[in-house]
Amino acid sequence: MARERLFIIHGMGPDAVGLVGRITDEMARHKGNIVDLRQDVLHGLFIIYLVVDLSDADLRIEEFNGIVDRLSEDTGISLQVDTYNPVARNPEKKNMLLILLGADHPGIIASISQLLGKYGINIEFASNIGREGVFLMELMTDISTCTIPLENVMNTVSTAMAGQGIKALFQTDAVFNKKKRVILFDSTTTLMDERQRQELLQQAALDGATLDRLLHDDSAATIAAQLEGLPRATYESMLTGLHATPETIELLQTLKTMGYTIGLISSASSQLVDTLAAKLGIDYAFGIPYETDDDTQAFTGSIACEFSGINRQSIILAIVNRERISAEEVTIINTGKRQELTGIHPVFNLGAILELYNKRGISKELLTAAIASFGFMQP
Repeated sequence: MARERLFIIHGMGPDAVGLVGRITDEMARHKGNIVDLRQDVLHGLFIIYLVVDLSDADLRIEEFNGIVDRLSEDTGISLQVDTYNPVARNPEKKNMLLILLGADHPGIIASISQLLGKYGINIEFASNIGREGVFLMELMTDISTCTIPLENVMNTVSTAMAGQGIKALFQTDAVFNKKKRVILFDSTTTLMDERQRQELLQQAALDGATLDRLLHDDSAATIAAQLEGLPRATYESMLTGLHATPETIELLQTLKTMGYTIGLISSASSQLVDTLAAKLGIDYAFGIPYETDDDTQAFTGSIACEFSGINRQSIILAIVNRERISAEEVTIINTGKRQELTGIHPVFNLGAILELYNKRGISKELLTAAIASFGFMQP
């Protein structure tokens, strides 16, 4: 059957359960055949467009507009109708998947859009997220009308993006079967941010200078020695209620939805890193294994003997071998020299920690050491 009456319906409004069903059911009741549909939810904003074939529908366009207007009133979604004139696909079309990943800042999207346009590359689909200092964008492009060789495009884009702290990844074969890729968050600072740390220092009247020395000593062995005698159960109680900011959760869930495997390297204790990984669905987690004694159930003051330090190259190699991917498919996101976290922001239950301290479950010295074990400042 020739499609002679194609219309596009597009609109947006507050998200609610069942919107797609209500819109498509109305089309079906009037014999409208949906031949294309795109729908997304962005921060509670429902966005949709669908191409409807009315060849079998005995409707004038005025009647159809009235149906869509009533549907808008019923759903709260502002819907509009336009005539749709499809363009025949180019048999010579060649696609390239371009992925940009790195530190978020203004101007990245404008920069890459202008650069691709300069060389005749058409962006057919784009999706991005910028949360907690992390930028990720995927662009499906048509390179069939590119004005320079593809190798030159890749070099130009890579150089331009690297200048903005962004890694560019390219896929030209089987572009609709995206390669398995890993994002590895490398925390070069403590997982407890400054605000939470200062709150604990104030409420527990701790010596800030002592904690600062531990955090900047860059020695897990020093922290391990200070932890000696702290009951493991007490330490685990400090992690009760540990969660992450809504922005962190949204970032990680979006990355998972987009098919990425997530890893975390931290100078925090493996107990903390593992707890956080379990809560957030992080696939690979690496921390400092402060040793506890099976008999006393307390920290021994040492680090597990099999641990010889955080070796990032070994960690990447282990992930590469397990995932059966190339090292190029692993992207590291780190804090650099900044005294702040990028990507993953834990929120500690300060009330639970202070309650332990107030009940004299731990001394000031042990509480200070425990805070230091939440990660120290790596060079």
